[in-house]
Amino acid sequence: MSKNEILKKWITIDLEKELLSKGVSEKNIEILKSKTGVMPEDLEECYYYAKRSEEKQIIETSKISWFTSTRVNEHETLWTNIMAPACDDHRERFSQMRLAICFNHFFEDQFEDFCEWYQDNDEEPIKLNYYIQDDRYEVGGNGNHRTLVARVTNVPLLLATVHFFERDEAKYEEMIDKKKKIENDKKVKANKGFLKTCFKQFFEKSK
Repeated sequence: MSKNEILKKWITIDLEKELLSKGVSEKNIEILKSKTGVMPEDLEECYYYAKRSEEKQIIETSKISWFTSTRVNEHETLWTNIMAPACDDHRERFSQMRLAICFNHFFEDQFEDFCEWYQDNDEEPIKLNYYIQDDRYEVGGNGNHRTLVARVTNVPLLLATVHFFERDEAKYEEMIDKKKKIENDKKVKANKGFLKTCFKQFFEKSK
């Protein structure tokens, strides 16, 4: 099947229906519909580069939480990013063609062969950033399409080169304190609004 034929098939496919028929769980699809794929900026600022792995490593796909920010529309869920790769500025975040080719492998191959391809392939390796203290990964360059399809189709493991990042605990604590203050300010404001409403209702009844 040519690339254009694969793309034509992809554009017309009912992806959710086809995934369920292939054995992908509803739970996995619901997770993708509820999560965005961009690392929070304030958390990212708490980390600094530590080192790079000397060899490719086998990584648990379930721990890959984030994708390259230039690929993912941070205001949409991962599922929406798959289904509507064209963002507001009409520039493709995820390439329809690349997604089509990856999903075509999944639908046409045996699942065991598909998983094996992720663990032993000669293509340009997937590059991941590992945030040690959070025990989560971000796609750091190559491999956004392959990794996203692996997440969707429940591929358990994949081969990647890894860059390690350490957390600056002082910056992290500062971020946590700032978030707590913001939440506390919101509660105080809400309580003031509630009391103001109660007093207003009380005086109106007293007239």
